[in-house]
Amino acid sequence: MPTADARLRRHAPDLVALLLALAICAPFLRRGTVIAYDLAWSPRPRWTPFVLGIGIPAPRAVPSDAVAVLIGRVTGAGLTQALILIGILTLAGAGAARLLAQLAGPMGLAGRTGAAVVAIWNPFVAERLAIGHWTVLLAYAVLAPLYAAIVRARRADGSFAPVAAWLALAGVGGANALVIAVPCALVLLAWPARSGERPWLSRVGAACVVVALGTGLAACWALPALAAQVTGAASGAAAFGARSDTAYGLVLSLVTGGGFWNGAGQAAARGPWQLTAILTALAVVALAVGVRPLLRGAARPLLGAAVLAYLVVLASGVPGVRDGWASVIGAVPGGGVLRDAQKLLAPWMLLTALAAGEAIDRLAGSPRLAGWRPMPAVAAVLVPVALQPTLVWGLNGRLTPAVVPTDLLATTATLSRLPHGLVGVLPWGQYRRYPWNGNRVSLTLAPRLVDQQVLVNDALPTRTGTIAGEDARAMAVSRAIAAGEDAALALRGQGVRYLLIEADAAGDPTGADQNPAVGGARTEHGLTVPASLSGATPIASGPSAVAYDLGPVAGGVEPIRPSLVAGWAMTVLSWAFAAGWAIARRHPRRSGRGAARP
Repeated sequence: MPTADARLRRHAPDLVALLLALAICAPFLRRGTVIAYDLAWSPRPRWTPFVLGIGIPAPRAVPSDAVAVLIGRVTGAGLTQALILIGILTLAGAGAARLLAQLAGPMGLAGRTGAAVVAIWNPFVAERLAIGHWTVLLAYAVLAPLYAAIVRARRADGSFAPVAAWLALAGVGGANALVIAVPCALVLLAWPARSGERPWLSRVGAACVVVALGTGLAACWALPALAAQVTGAASGAAAFGARSDTAYGLVLSLVTGGGFWNGAGQAAARGPWQLTAILTALAVVALAVGVRPLLRGAARPLLGAAVLAYLVVLASGVPGVRDGWASVIGAVPGGGVLRDAQKLLAPWMLLTALAAGEAIDRLAGSPRLAGWRPMPAVAAVLVPVALQPTLVWGLNGRLTPAVVPTDLLATTATLSRLPHGLVGVLPWGQYRRYPWNGNRVSLTLAPRLVDQQVLVNDALPTRTGTIAGEDARAMAVSRAIAAGEDAALALRGQGVRYLLIEADAAGDPTGADQNPAVGGARTEHGLTVPASLSGATPIASGPSAVAYDLGPVAGGVEPIRPSLVAGWAMTVLSWAFAAGWAIARRHPRRSGRGAARP
């Protein structure tokens, strides 16, 4: 039986990972919910049509929002948000530490702890947190235990059930998570076998299972997108391609896990240029020193997946080459999920964490530093934290909870209780700067608060222009407003019955014109109200929102599409299959002659 000291040494990296996750996400434990960019977390967990994907051409928030609501109905929205993000970051660190021990053999405490620290405390995590992409971070966190499960499954006596279980967890993140996890799993399975591993044909069968399971897990958002023939705008490749966020060019920016396309996210990960220079140099040294020893073990498939991912991300940001990437995005159904190529850097960051851990372990065991132990190793573990101080306390206070005004909650609750009808939202743009949220940029909360189908402008405003959305009705409204038509009348023309004018939201943070009304208007409760609403029936009003009933209209609410129902059925069955397989493998039934007697 292991001693208390042995148990502590074994689980110390897990504890360090938890402490680092708390250092980042501690503000999430306060009252309210964090609402920032795409982290539009509803304070009132409910399965609205948007959360379930009803009426959405390509419902990419499915099934992640629905799972968050499921947990939130038990623990509350704010606590659920905190638990999910703390759990994701802890899994990322602890998973990297355990994978390093599995791949590199006997590994000291300093090396495993270093891997955990680097896996959490890096620009990739900071930038994705800043933009609210928790589903990308879920895929990143799953990669280490997924690869560990694949290493075991590749053995002649290994089981594939844990691989299915980790893929099922990645499936919770929807499109953003599966587009990272499934290709990575396929590369790891396809890598040439070593002595004692399964033959090629057996691994081909396992790869087919990954494809089938990934297809089932993706069905709840992929089938509706395919049925609606949704394709991504090719212009998205230029706007969302990787770009340099340091003074050292795109190649080195990607080496450290940066290269993010959003300037607001870069500030969360990059401090003074001196710190960036040191971090870049240390990353290069860690990769040079730490990768080679790993290759003597079972890490070669991970190296292959990481390098391939790095090259794809690099291609998305290189002028000329990225034109081919843009063609793929524009031609492939649902290709919009690929326009943000920088998220595919996740396996590279896992490799960097493992290499850093290996380099720190070699430093700790160096005979030349025997008289200084354990000071060099401890310093090396703390260096990533010291060079990136901006991650502490919710990215230096950027990610702090806000309390949604009661009148906004009351207005959306009233809309939810009314007879079915399409709800249009103004200002006509999907991003807001709510004053009660510190004027931070965020998605509108309306689709996650109103239990009706909601029509919003799904076009993406960027500093280089606006990328067209995927909803044909929203495009028609945008064209009408651009032609000079009143916004309320333009929405009415697309079947909108109810109109929700959101509070003092500043609209498009890029500065594009999103005036909710064209022509005459009046001010009510501090809100700009279109003149065309003079004959509409007021539903509710307050300092933060006002709602109107424009009257019954035919054809506003879209029926639930069979493709969405079939997609949800396939996803739920895939989850059940993965869970049942894992449980059955863990608790096999005893039967026949070999069964143990009671």
